[in-house]
Amino acid sequence: MFKKVLRKTVSLTALFSFLVLAFSGVVLMLTPPGRLAEWAVWRVFTLTKEQHTDIHITVACLFFITMVLHIWLNWKSIWAYIKGKTAVKASTELAVSVVLTALVIWGTIAALPPFSTGLKALSDYKDHYENTIENPPFGHAELSPLDGLISKMGFDLEQSLALLEKNGIKVGAPSSTLKKIAAENSISPAEIYGIIKTTKKESSGEFQPLDAEPVSGLGRINLETLAGKVGISTEKAIEILKAKGIEAKSDEKVKEIAEKAGILPMDIYDYLKENM
Repeated sequence: MFKKVLRKTVSLTALFSFLVLAFSGVVLMLTPPGRLAEWAVWRVFTLTKEQHTDIHITVACLFFITMVLHIWLNWKSIWAYIKGKTAVKASTELAVSVVLTALVIWGTIAALPPFSTGLKALSDYKDHYENTIENPPFGHAELSPLDGLISKMGFDLEQSLALLEKNGIKVGAPSSTLKKIAAENSISPAEIYGIIKTTKKESSGEFQPLDAEPVSGLGRINLETLAGKVGISTEKAIEILKAKGIEAKSDEKVKEIAEKAGILPMDIYDYLKENM
């Protein structure tokens, strides 16, 4: 009786955990890159990417445990599927299962259709985030203390705090990270940055602000988008790169252009900036 109840419980738990695992997997597959998801506080059903990741990991553990129990409870049937009619000769079904799994793995590694086609479509879909979500000024900027970020970027501290207060954002301690301040005010770090970046000082010998242009995620955007971020026309960008012996098209990704030229995406950015 106990084993019968356990078998049903295990089967249903495996089913529900699989459904949650599948859903969270799809969500994580379609989310923006981590730096953008954290910067803009990207959510699905009010949950952040980090929370979906945590759910995916813990439920995966639950699914693993239930599958181990499921195999133990149904070992006789599973073994019958594996060995087929005799203990020596494996069943046709086992051979097909192994070949099918191996084919998917090999096709993915070899970048063969339809595996490569699907992965390319997914990559193109995720690339649009680079154009629709403003990049942080540098990697993991949301983890920087507010006063440290203001100093690095050459913003005015007093004006920044005044503007944040005017917009109803409570800062508390300026040494708190953007992520913490954003969470306490139920907004994103990107929104805070959008407010304070208008207080940028003129360059002087007192500080050396970082370039305000976002350079993270360069490889995923196309040349046209990069030209817009730099502040020049696409035609001008193509001319600049051509003068460097680099052939490029407006819709080509910066990463692809750099790979063909044997340089880094950052080099493409530097070439455009130095010729503004």
